[in-house]
Amino acid sequence: LSIFTGESHDERRHLTAVAAHPTEFIVATGNRIGEIFIWYGLAIGSAAMNSTDWLSMLLPNPDILEDDADSGTVGTFPSHSADAQFDDIRQLLLEKHRKNHILPYCPVHPSRVRKNLLHWHCQIVTSLCFTPTGSHLLSGGLERVLVKWDMTECLGGPRQRRFLPRLSAPIQSIDSPGGPSEDTIVMTLSSNGLLIDHQYGFQERRSTGDLLALISLGDGGEVVK
Repeated sequence: LSIFTGESHDERRHLTAVAAHPTEFIVATGNRIGEIFIWYGLAIGSAAMNSTDWLSMLLPNPDILEDDADSGTVGTFPSHSADAQFDDIRQLLLEKHRKNHILPYCPVHPSRVRKNLLHWHCQIVTSLCFTPTGSHLLSGGLERVLVKWDMTECLGGPRQRRFLPRLSAPIQSIDSPGGPSEDTIVMTLSSNGLLIDHQYGFQERRSTGDLLALISLGDGGEVVK
């Protein structure tokens, strides 16, 4: 994907966190300046490939002008370099199509991928995680705040976000193992602590070793060593 061009966008191009949606062709990326981009429409499934126009998804999008790349618009752009890099993939997919191979999915041309900007963090995004159903995205950084974005509407618009502030240290990683209502969240902190949020209750543990290997969640959300 051609994310951004120009020296002024160096910080945007430096990705610091990545998370893949569990069921859809969606990827979230975070960067050094606190921006989160939701990339969607990365591929089409086998059902859509039965239509007659799916091959056009392998070609550049004619509705996007390359001049828009420097306008600050949120989108991807059909640069010549991106098209050249995608050409090998396109030829491979066309060859498989001619041989009637069944493909579970098909990546689309980079210019047809869309992205949505989420911006609350003012510093580097250190971790991203989708909940098991993909209905929410969790993000963390140096602000010591966990942000929960609702992905069911507007792909994480500002009205659909919640905060867990005043953590004891910056977030290093986030995991969402599930729970009856996707209400279990596990965070490792830069202080070498582990924070477990289960039904709005928290338990924190410290260890000098591999935190996730030393503990596991029991049936009540309690910590079991």
